[in-house]
Amino acid sequence: MCSDAFPSEPVEGAPGVVKVQSRLMTTGGEEINTGANASAEGGGEDAVDDSVETIDAIEYTFKLQSFDMDKATLKGWLKTYFQSIRKAKKEAGVPQEQIKEFMAGAPDAAKFLLGKAKELEMFINEDFDDKGAVCFREWSEKGNIYYYIKDGLKVVRC
Repeated sequence: MCSDAFPSEPVEGAPGVVKVQSRLMTTGGEEINTGANASAEGGGEDAVDDSVETIDAIEYTFKLQSFDMDKATLKGWLKTYFQSIRKAKKEAGVPQEQIKEFMAGAPDAAKFLLGKAKELEMFINEDFDDKGAVCFREWSEKGNIYYYIKDGLKVVRC
């Protein structure tokens, strides 16, 4: 759902929430030179390629799917999600103090996300697996900002 190729930082006042800066990229419009004479075929240098599209890099790269969730549903989902992370940490043998620290920050993280609920667009993986991570996108003049619950992400090294 994300990569360390994008700049990130923790969100102040929302423990466990990470803010990731996306960027725009273009897709399509690739031209393959077959060695033919383009001007003889009616395609000169001033030909316009309508297939070029500017897209959000994180959304496109990770095949994120937008979905709707009202504030009340989000509140219930966050509560269940934090509990599932707690259970996964416990099963993985994470020390109890770290679990308590995570759960102590959960209300502030939820308050932050719920406070921005009207401004955020929610995304889920391409399989629409709501047991996994969900991310939240905020539109910004600097580029799209994504918010992730850090402990809900599985780190994979490539």
